[in-house]
Amino acid sequence: MMRASFEVGSVLQVAWAGRKGRETWVPKQKVVEGKAFFCLDKWEHRAVFFFTDTKLDLRKGKHTGSIDTPFLDELLSQRNRAADEAVQNAIEVPVDGEDEQQPPKKKKKRAKHTIEKQHLAPEILTIEVEGEQFECLFEGCHSSVIWLEMSDEILSRVGKKLAASNSKAR
Repeated sequence: MMRASFEVGSVLQVAWAGRKGRETWVPKQKVVEGKAFFCLDKWEHRAVFFFTDTKLDLRKGKHTGSIDTPFLDELLSQRNRAADEAVQNAIEVPVDGEDEQQPPKKKKKRAKHTIEKQHLAPEILTIEVEGEQFECLFEGCHSSVIWLEMSDEILSRVGKKLAASNSKAR
């Protein structure tokens, strides 16, 4: 896997070359708190070709040419779970002067991250999937895209996990 960096304006862009060097992938990228992140979208045709060496094929009954795998679903669900926990923890912080010993009168409903509450969660979340830790962005929750920290090591780990995980049937 070869990595090339080039500067566009004031933004550093990273392009990864595939295993056989015939295809490059330049994912969407952004810098948050000094860390670079890339967008992994299971429906982006260049990403699918980069990870599988086959073109994205959305025809019914086709199982190749897709990175719609249980591993990617687990990444997305862990990201959503971490966002829910971060919002819940932010809501449960006691206000100064409030008695923490007083038992609640009603059972509180579990908070979920929504547009109205997203300002309570941190921008960067740490998730654990299959025993490996990843840093991802809160952005894109409840969608099929995930923003992961950009590094060759992360890309290699994600690529191996996607390759080991079979595509889901459509």
